[in-house]
Order: sequence, then structure tokens, then C-alpha cells
Amino acid sequence: MTKTPHLILNPTLICQDDLLTVKNAEGTFQNTGYVIKNESGNIIRKGSISNNLFGFQMRIIGLKVGFYQFIMGDQQEVFQVVQ
Repeated sequence: MTKTPHLILNPTLICQDDLLTVKNAEGTFQNTGYVIKNESGNIIRKGSISNNLFGFQMRIIGLKVGFYQFIMGDQQEVFQVVQ
């Protein structure tokens, strides 16, 4: 049986200075803290959200072109920044 991810990123291919939408397929987020890691595994951004949110948006500013991991609790998804 395949496990369905709870964390949904949209879009997963995003231009610099665009908005990344983060949603939870199961309702509100259980964890309020998140980190974004670059391809080398370095944490380049971290933060937290308010309780009881079903989704939020963040502007992708200052990230170089490449692949990134968005991690929230035990869920993680990959997105790519392009020019």
C-alpha cells in the first residue's frame, strides 16, 4: 500500500520571487515549524506558522536556481527554483 503524502507544494517548479503554496492534505498542520534545505543539505531558511492553518504561502526570494527540500515534521517534499 502506497503512503499518500500529507504535505502538498504548489508549484513544484517555481520561478525566483514567486509564491510557493504549502497545504496539508489531511487538514490542519500538526507541526508548525518548517525548514528549507538546499541540495547540499544545508538549512537555508526556517520558520514557523500559526496553529490551525490548512495552508499558507511564502515568497521565494533569495534562493538560487536548483532543488530544495521543504521539511515540516516528518513530511518532506522537493521543489525546484528556476529563472
